[in-house]
Amino acid sequence: GLQVVAASAGRAGIDPQARIPRQQVVPVAEVALHVQVLVDSLAVGRLGFVGVKLYPSLDERFDWKAGGRLFGWCERHEVPLMVHCNDKGFDLSEVSAGQSDPDKWRVILAAHPALRVCFGHFGGDADLTARRFPDGGWTRIVLDLMRAHAGVYADVSFHPAAMDGGAGARRYFDRLGGWIRDPVIGGRILFGSDFY
Repeated sequence: GLQVVAASAGRAGIDPQARIPRQQVVPVAEVALHVQVLVDSLAVGRLGFVGVKLYPSLDERFDWKAGGRLFGWCERHEVPLMVHCNDKGFDLSEVSAGQSDPDKWRVILAAHPALRVCFGHFGGDADLTARRFPDGGWTRIVLDLMRAHAGVYADVSFHPAAMDGGAGARRYFDRLGGWIRDPVIGGRILFGSDFY
């Protein structure tokens, strides 16, 4: 069966349709894996959903093994996944915040090579504004996954540090500009605006 945690983008009192015509809003089903959820034609099909959003940091017991069924289904049906991927946003604890670590996806993508995954927030903006780009940071891991798997994407939503100006902003746009020009990954770096 299917349990939809959030049936559309209009959760938490945010009305994404306030300024956007209804036909331009793309609904995405958000699911909780620890209840052994498998997306079926109820959400992707009859209800018009086009993808699945995972927010691992909202669950300290996020069940990656149960996710195998979901990942296999999405791969077979060419349904994309959007995954929360930064250390900010909503979480229950430091433990649950770590559930969004993109390194957990190495084994998943090895098992499901045709899976399409977008890492929301590109691992966070801190790596992009840092004086020295961290080798083991989440953004670096996402870049490695993008180079290894053609179905991996990243978006730059919720990157407020880049808007502060100064040296950090210059580093952010220099790095991002270089990656966008990269013929292997450039076409898979997406604009995102988050909820504002």
